[in-house]
Amino acid sequence: MAFMDAIAAVGGSCEKDVILTTSPRLSADAVKTLIKMTSEKFGVENIVHRTDDGMIGGFTLRCGGVFYDMSVATQLSCLRESLDAAFEEEER
Repeated sequence: MAFMDAIAAVGGSCEKDVILTTSPRLSADAVKTLIKMTSEKFGVENIVHRTDDGMIGGFTLRCGGVFYDMSVATQLSCLRESLDAAFEEEER
């Protein structure tokens, strides 16, 4: 599952509560797995799960003052920027 790879890729540790935000369309089993992996990754017990109706997919994590954005919207934005840069380079 891509979520699990993304959780594994997130670095660092967290001494405060973690806020996990997902799309409400994510299955209960997937949310449960994300919470478990996030807890193991950051070594925290208290993970607050929220849903965001505007989220296409993916997730975000807030850990103290650090924000990890693994949302589909951000990934699409990065892809758009890469494609724009490639087309600009090709036009030169």
